[in-house]
Amino acid sequence: MRVLNRIIPLVSNFISLEGGNMHTCAYCLTADKPYLFDAGNPGDATNQYAPELQFHGIALQDLGGVFVTHAHGDHAGGAIELHEMGIPLMLPEAEVPYLEDMPAAFDHFFAPSFRALGQADLIPEIRMREKLGYITGPCRVDRPVKDDEVFALARDVHIRVVPIPGHTDHSVGYYWEEAGAMFTGDAVQGYGQCVGALPIIQNPPAFARTLKKLLEMDLQVMLTGHMFQNRGTHAVTANNVKFQKEIDHFLKENLELHEIMLNGVADAVAAKGDVPFTELIVPAMDNIAKEIPILADYTAPIPRPYNFPQLWLDTLVAYYRTVKGELK
Repeated sequence: MRVLNRIIPLVSNFISLEGGNMHTCAYCLTADKPYLFDAGNPGDATNQYAPELQFHGIALQDLGGVFVTHAHGDHAGGAIELHEMGIPLMLPEAEVPYLEDMPAAFDHFFAPSFRALGQADLIPEIRMREKLGYITGPCRVDRPVKDDEVFALARDVHIRVVPIPGHTDHSVGYYWEEAGAMFTGDAVQGYGQCVGALPIIQNPPAFARTLKKLLEMDLQVMLTGHMFQNRGTHAVTANNVKFQKEIDHFLKENLELHEIMLNGVADAVAAKGDVPFTELIVPAMDNIAKEIPILADYTAPIPRPYNFPQLWLDTLVAYYRTVKGELK
């Protein structure tokens, strides 16, 4: 089976909250109907994906649905505008509240960082703001998807919902069983999408379990949600579609990065003792920077309120919470 003859990669660019030029990746799989897997930021589907799909003879109205890997706005945002056009929006069942209720999404995704930074008093006001980083919505989800559920999209296209948490607590991958192809969203990030930062991991223990699960699956194709960096690449050479041995190498490299981040934070906690998280930021990042390139200025004072999402700080908070036993 020639997998890529059936898949149209869709890449959109956007400006991050930090002002950087970034990309997000979605995919159109042609089955009995065409289906999208992730849909980019708000506006991406109509402004950036539609012309590419039209080149392949596909109109947005032809889509049978959009399978979204997780509720972050740079993957679900485009699905919201398609939902308004009548295209069904599918999302992991446990992530539905984070698309339908924006304050609930803030509490889940960002409140832990505010608490760790001693800014919990700001949460009641900030959680009600309209602009909340990678949070988008509110929007009703047409079809919550369950772990291990299988969707028959064509005679030779069966898509299984595979729980692969870590980036978020309930991220899923969509596994095309006949082709051994997995749409992973942001579940496996390497060095992240920005050179010199950290991958965005909300639940490190779950992330490690996900990597081991994917290694056991003997994947043939992995289609990721961004052009993530790995050792020896940079923003120009990073790719979003990986094959066989490259997949195993990438997954093992992610496990190494996980251990570096976990040990870096654990060593800082052991050296500093029971001190506020803010006093651990620099020593923990110093430890991590000995092993991987870090360009983010982690020595600068954290603003109040902090600028979320920081492409290293939220991950550092998650690893701190792991060392403290809050995440398992």
